[in-house]
Amino acid sequence: MTRKKQKRGTQYYPPELMPYMLCLACLNVVIDQNKHAKEIFDGILECCSLPGYQMMQEKAGDILPDSQSILKEIVEKSGYDYEKPPRSVIAGISYVRGVINGSKEIVSKYTDKVIPEVQKKKLIERDLKILGMQIDQLVRIGFNREKEQRIGKYKITLTDDSILGNVILLNSLSIFSKNLLSMWERVKIIEYAGKRYSISEIIHGGVALRLHRQLVNQYKKSGFLLKHDKTLEKVAWDWYQCRVVYSGPAEYCRQLSLENGIDLDPANVSNEIKECDEAVGYPRSRKKRL
Repeated sequence: MTRKKQKRGTQYYPPELMPYMLCLACLNVVIDQNKHAKEIFDGILECCSLPGYQMMQEKAGDILPDSQSILKEIVEKSGYDYEKPPRSVIAGISYVRGVINGSKEIVSKYTDKVIPEVQKKKLIERDLKILGMQIDQLVRIGFNREKEQRIGKYKITLTDDSILGNVILLNSLSIFSKNLLSMWERVKIIEYAGKRYSISEIIHGGVALRLHRQLVNQYKKSGFLLKHDKTLEKVAWDWYQCRVVYSGPAEYCRQLSLENGIDLDPANVSNEIKECDEAVGYPRSRKKRL
């Protein structure tokens, strides 16, 4: 049981983002540890070059308004005023959450608008089906135990509201991710000491030290969650070992004790991976699974 070391940092996350961050952390472990899953993910990346997908992008471009109009709509959902960024940290933090929730709502709105239209084209429908099958296969192969795969009874599958499926799709569509990040860069959410800071700078750092201290205090009051990258990586690793490699926390803890002399309480491990279970859609029974 080995995992790669990565550069890590500490961030405060809006609670609304945590399921997505946990899914992404689990996806990274799956791709790193499972060669077959990595091959499938590479296949998902290749789907972006299929002619139907390229046609879908062009068709979507004809249907959707320009990115500035979409950004304006998202920002309006939060009540943010471009010309008057909030000077108080409290107001700025509330807008961060508002813009994030507005982004989720608007993306869902335009997805519902675009998909029915683009699927009218046979080539697009075919290639989207290929993409969907690849994502479904990645979930079945990478997020379920071998025994479950052999008997065809999967604990985790894709559903219409699957956060995991969305995370896999968005993580593979790097162009979309870059566009989203560039949009967030344009929203200056707080004005402090004569300088305006964007959502990206607020969430990922890069602000003045005094402002950072004020932000930390307000993060705590606003219910933001402090997560070290190492913590996300560890809980995702533990989740993968419990739900994919071994039969559950009890077997995982026994193996850790035998191999490394590390003694953990299976009940504690089960509680620690609960958020990952909920994020990826693992069906926890009322009785704790050990």
